[in-house]
Amino acid sequence: MFSLFLLKVGALMAGAAGVLRFWTGARMLASRPTVQSGRIAQWLLWATAGLLAWSLLMRWSEAGHFPSQTMYEVLGYCAFMTVVSTAVLVYVLDLNRTREVGGGMGHLLLGVALIGACALVWFRILGLDTGDKNLPPALQSYWFIPHITALIFSYVTLTIAYLAALAYFGLVFARGLFEGGVPRGKMWAIGLFTWAPFAFVVNVPVVLGCIGLHAWARRRGWAGQLDGWLAGVDDFTYRIFSTGFPFLTAGLMMGALWAQEAWANYWGWDSKEVSALISWLVYVCYLHLRWVGGWRGEKGLWILLIGAVSILITFQLFGYLPESVDSLHKYTGDFELQAGGEGGAAEGRMGTGLEGG
Repeated sequence: MFSLFLLKVGALMAGAAGVLRFWTGARMLASRPTVQSGRIAQWLLWATAGLLAWSLLMRWSEAGHFPSQTMYEVLGYCAFMTVVSTAVLVYVLDLNRTREVGGGMGHLLLGVALIGACALVWFRILGLDTGDKNLPPALQSYWFIPHITALIFSYVTLTIAYLAALAYFGLVFARGLFEGGVPRGKMWAIGLFTWAPFAFVVNVPVVLGCIGLHAWARRRGWAGQLDGWLAGVDDFTYRIFSTGFPFLTAGLMMGALWAQEAWANYWGWDSKEVSALISWLVYVCYLHLRWVGGWRGEKGLWILLIGAVSILITFQLFGYLPESVDSLHKYTGDFELQAGGEGGAAEGRMGTGLEGG
């Protein structure tokens, strides 16, 4: 519970750092309170990472195996990796040195990511059975921990890239509402798409926040400053993508090598393996089109949005689709004791694809 409190305070401090950076006016100079708020948010980030790591170790000791066999354990690990990913991105995005509008948007993004981790911890505590489950023999392998860690880190990092892309489209939508200059058909297409995939959970708060930010900036006379961030969002999101995608690829490779050791078969064409492969291919398309086809800016951001939706389907929604009935990787169910998480496997079969078990 204390980690939940720190996440809330850290999110508030990160948000305060972003707001203060904007509050300084059109020049976006970093005032002393702004810098201090940002530093406090980062300290709380590391403190929370330590507490969540300690919680995982306690669970590991209690269960007798790496805690990734039930949804309760998986979401706890997702919360921890969200905090770790956010801490890494603070340095990848150079938030410690960025003093202009990019720093403000970066701190706001940091705050949103911490709110996401807070939501995971909160749902885990209040909504899931805390019982553990024995680790199947097939999962008792040295591949288990690195495979799961690589995948979850990539998932949360690429989801943060989704949030940054969503912020871009939210600001474009807001600009169309207040200032025009955005074709009406395009504006409503953006609105419909960005509100649909994670509506009322992620998209609506983020898009409404972007509308409020743009309205505030417009009232203070520096809405044009946001255009600078919009122009640089391609590099901003690409650095986030570059942090997460290698781990996504490593997770796929480790799953295949693990399967080869177990059954002399790198790939089993299980329906969830195919779903996970599609997620990876979406990001390969993003990389290919960016460097070969010259898809920079808005075109590339659309692919990042699609990639995050694919990850959601693979990680969670897949278990509710008809195609998952015969899948050996299905672990979503009634949120009671579940065989799965990122590394669980039905009937003792370990994961061979991006998703793990």
